[in-house]
Amino acid sequence: MSDSIQINIRPTTGVYAKYRYLSYKPWTAVAEFIDNSTQSYFDHRDELKQTEGFDRLHVKVEYSQTNGTMVITDNAYGMEFEDFKRAITLDSPPKDTSGRNEFGMGLKTAACWFGNCWTVRSTQLGSNVEYTATVDVDDLSKFKPDFIDMQKNLVSHSEHYTIITIEKLNKKIIGGRAISKMKDMLKSMYREDLRSGEVCITYNGDSLQYTAPGIYIDTSGRTWKRDITFAVSHDNEELPVSGYIAIRDVGSVENSGLTLMRRGRVIENNYRPTEIFGQANSYPYQRIIGELKMDKWPVTQAKDKFDWENDDLEITFINMLKPLMQEYVNKAATIRKVAVVDTEKVIKNAVSSLHSVTAAKVTAIDDGAVLTTVVPPKDANGCTEIFSDTTVNKKSKSSEDGTVPTEPTESTLVGSKDHIVEFKYDGEKYRFKVSLDDSNSERAWIVHSVEKDDDGDIHNVIVNLAHPFFKNYRNDSKCSEMLVCLAISMVLSEVVAKYTATDGMVEPSYIRNEMNQAMKSAPSGLSPKDN
Repeated sequence: MSDSIQINIRPTTGVYAKYRYLSYKPWTAVAEFIDNSTQSYFDHRDELKQTEGFDRLHVKVEYSQTNGTMVITDNAYGMEFEDFKRAITLDSPPKDTSGRNEFGMGLKTAACWFGNCWTVRSTQLGSNVEYTATVDVDDLSKFKPDFIDMQKNLVSHSEHYTIITIEKLNKKIIGGRAISKMKDMLKSMYREDLRSGEVCITYNGDSLQYTAPGIYIDTSGRTWKRDITFAVSHDNEELPVSGYIAIRDVGSVENSGLTLMRRGRVIENNYRPTEIFGQANSYPYQRIIGELKMDKWPVTQAKDKFDWENDDLEITFINMLKPLMQEYVNKAATIRKVAVVDTEKVIKNAVSSLHSVTAAKVTAIDDGAVLTTVVPPKDANGCTEIFSDTTVNKKSKSSEDGTVPTEPTESTLVGSKDHIVEFKYDGEKYRFKVSLDDSNSERAWIVHSVEKDDDGDIHNVIVNLAHPFFKNYRNDSKCSEMLVCLAISMVLSEVVAKYTATDGMVEPSYIRNEMNQAMKSAPSGLSPKDN
């Protein structure tokens, strides 16, 4: 004979203290509050829109390092007693689990993750009662009470809001990078709400707006974007997928990949399985984008990823998605979009700058071009496009076979490459033929040679914009102008030093001093841009 003993497994209020150790990110924790606000709005949209003075849902997130608080405010439908009690109480999911707040844990877990003391204040549209309750996690952990006090206050029937105030913060959001990351992630996560115009989300007063990347249009006018739809059978249920895939107009390692959405809210950003996208520095990895709606797919409690690791559900998803994307992957592997540097403009601006700062010495500038180059075709967006087999390194392959493509060209020179520049410097006449080149990274930065004609010497100056030292600046026209100015000044100083040398000897400091004299008034506008 055996005895039966019952064990009370009801969680105590001390469990609240454990939520601070959950694997949230700041934006996924804030998203728990926004999920509740937006779902409250969607559930009661018609009633709210008929309310005087209501234009759209406003969700305000305010973080104060000085006060050590985070406050989330909305003007959604608000909560009456039963919903309010459920928001505070453990293990109390909502009656309707088809929305964004399906687990009924988000407010509690996120608030405890952020801070050890939080207060909820709410009133529902049409009610005249405002409910307020404070959860002090330290006290709950220490005393483990069975009850939490709640206050009731009378308010106007027309009021509707929820305000969550978190204090004794465990997590801090400080520094420009952390704040920027928070805003960028929230913009992306709620892109569909923001695009609709029905929802306004602000972070410390800054209104969040999502801007979609431009879509690639090839020279034939084709826009590389298409809708896709399929479904995966799992546990006797059909899990639908619908949305679009596309190719970005401008590649980005950080902001490419698929965006996986569920119930109008982003679950995973930058989803790029190697089976489809290849390695991190492949062209498809940097160019393929898309948004896929997966409303019925299971997610984790934090709603930061899909719960699909069991039964090879993710592998099945990838296998069905891959053939639908293959054409786009192949196309992305061949596109070379390069920055265009107008050589004629660069040389003219550089010479004009030299003329302006040494006006007493430079008396004539002939900006007539003596060599014309073929200008590559441009696509519908005005960008030079190179994607034919003749422009792709034959050793380069797409990510389809697992190899990594060679580094793409960063800029291309268009327009006239050579200009004749005439100087009168200290009474002497000099003729320079200034040329820009980007064909050989092994070539010296400045190449100087002299040729003669009936009018005397012509100093050929070739400025190599492909030199590795200037790799990060070569597609910056202002920087190219600065390099041309510098090259002309340097060669001019060498020529002057040679012509004025005594017995062929030049003092080591002479060239530097002459160059300082030529460039002492150079405008700050020729300094390279920050990169």
